[in-house]
Amino acid sequence: MNRANLLCLALALSLGVATPLAATAATSASEQLLLIDKTTGSGALSVLVTTYGPASPKTGKRDGGKRVPATLLFERPDRFKLVLDPGGKNERRIAGDGDTVRWFDLATGLQGKAKASDVTDPTVLALLGTVAELGTYASYKDIALGKGSPVSGARLVPASFGAQAVSVNAWLHAGQPAGFALDMADGGRVFVAVLAFKANVALKPSDFEIY
Repeated sequence: MNRANLLCLALALSLGVATPLAATAATSASEQLLLIDKTTGSGALSVLVTTYGPASPKTGKRDGGKRVPATLLFERPDRFKLVLDPGGKNERRIAGDGDTVRWFDLATGLQGKAKASDVTDPTVLALLGTVAELGTYASYKDIALGKGSPVSGARLVPASFGAQAVSVNAWLHAGQPAGFALDMADGGRVFVAVLAFKANVALKPSDFEIY
């Protein structure tokens, strides 16, 4: 999965930080996501990410998938830090602050930086920079599930031209975010299991450093 697609995870993950208000005041998954967008200014998540490449044109099958733990910090309007395999031998850190995105691969020592507009999904930039405008940057609808199911879901389709994720299915359990499934523009797929989260946490500039 390329770096631009990894940055796209901020779209799904930044929507996955629910507050108690979101769990109690909203009923459908779509309503909960809209309320999350309205009430969340920052967040910290621990997740498990599984990525699959595009299906083979000959067999229609995908690879076996690659699984990696990850953490995400974000603070609106323009800061985020994504760490893949934190504490592991393949740890990789990617951070955005304002107009700049930086990355550092601990295994190889490779590092770099670029303009956020060149490497970050435009929907991510829009959602990080605004509050309560999810409906402007992505269409949404509830996913029909069995009556009485403890799981609810909503399907988001980013409206921004050039978005790396063509659709995102967000799943909630008992009003809390449980996971996300992303269909990527390159034909790949990403599944995110939410292990832990905290909403509206107090963050400082040093929390977003990558060295």
